[in-house]
Amino acid sequence: RDFVHDREEISLDQHELWGAASTILQDRLGSAWTTWFDGTVPDSFDPQTLVLTLAVPSDYVKARIEDKYADRVVEVLHQVTDADIRLAIAV
Repeated sequence: RDFVHDREEISLDQHELWGAASTILQDRLGSAWTTWFDGTVPDSFDPQTLVLTLAVPSDYVKARIEDKYADRVVEVLHQVTDADIRLAIAV
């Protein structure tokens, strides 16, 4: 299910946004989803700056997501919102 906004502000909170994106990402990433995203939670979403912050369990997981999966996450966030959502990752 795609969420469309009016380009002024996205009315989803971080849980709804990550929930929609994670469903798609689980299908696309398969076992990598469980390996790298298990334990990842949506920390915050700022509708003004369009930054979704994910909290991850370790620096290692953070580095791996940033290096290998961040582009795919951003692509899916764009797909579900039609906005240029940026991703931040915090431990």
